[in-house]
Amino acid sequence: MTLPKALVWVFRCLAVCILLVAITLFFLIRYLSSESGLNWVAAEAAVATDLQVHWDSLSGNLIDGVEIHGLSVVGEGLRVEAEKVVSRWNIYDLFQARLDISRLDVDKLLVSLDSGGEGGGGAWPSVSLPLALRISQSSISEIIFRTPDAEQQLDLLEFSGSLYQSDFNIERLLLSQPQVTIELGGDLELSPPYAMALSVAWRAQSEPELQLAGRAELTGDYTAIEVRHDLLSPLALSSVADITTHIDESHALLDLEALSFDLLNTWQFESPQILPVIDMPIVSAGQIALLGGVHDFQLQGDFSLALPDLEQIPRQAIYVKSRILDREADIQELHIDGPLGQLR
Repeated sequence: MTLPKALVWVFRCLAVCILLVAITLFFLIRYLSSESGLNWVAAEAAVATDLQVHWDSLSGNLIDGVEIHGLSVVGEGLRVEAEKVVSRWNIYDLFQARLDISRLDVDKLLVSLDSGGEGGGGAWPSVSLPLALRISQSSISEIIFRTPDAEQQLDLLEFSGSLYQSDFNIERLLLSQPQVTIELGGDLELSPPYAMALSVAWRAQSEPELQLAGRAELTGDYTAIEVRHDLLSPLALSSVADITTHIDESHALLDLEALSFDLLNTWQFESPQILPVIDMPIVSAGQIALLGGVHDFQLQGDFSLALPDLEQIPRQAIYVKSRILDREADIQELHIDGPLGQLR
């Protein structure tokens, strides 16, 4: 056989191989886009893990998305149940090393843990995805988180954002309860030291007459965090706090008693009625700094106060040094200085 004829046969064989591959991919995609293909993949995935996965009904396909009713996932010390899960995506995005989930909705989610866990023994956790994951719209309703010691409920969680490697971008995270709403956005690194730049807006209503609202900015990482907070209602109060954790970076353990902080509160307001229980106009301005730790701290600052039918209290300086042991406060020093005199 001459060389030209050999090349012709090589190209013919390649063409036949490409055709066979194309036919195989065509039928594979057709199979994956059917409910039978979805059920097969879901069953194989459940068998491949250490989890016991059960569902009452499963519909959809792996190309566009799935809908699951009566989902139950059981593992060691963990049980997750959901009445309904609906997800929509485009599987072809995987060819570009990304996955866009256009919708992810979960109804009546229950997460149960057999024990709270001791924690602190291993390294700080880290998450890194090899592809870009984006969730355009997600909502989880009627959430219950249960442990042997407590149960917490959340009416609604809404989320949109993206994750690539360890970079977690939160476009919007909404946590809603009947009387409390928290909305969060920003960037968070899902690997130590968990660098963050987050913004938070919140609203709360404890009584029909009392509504509270505020906003905050958090920057730093798990070793040191700066928090800037503005209370917007019922009065204006600005706070700046530097929090140092003093953690052991080799063990995933946060000792709250080892925290140290440097907090500054400033305010200036003139309100006809600040709180429902105080039915009188109040005029006040000042600043208070809190420095130290959970057990030892110092408080110092100055303030002025004016109440109706009373002589205005001119600006006073205050200093307090205290220790807290066994839930009891031991005031070691107390100084008040101002035009009205001194108290020591």
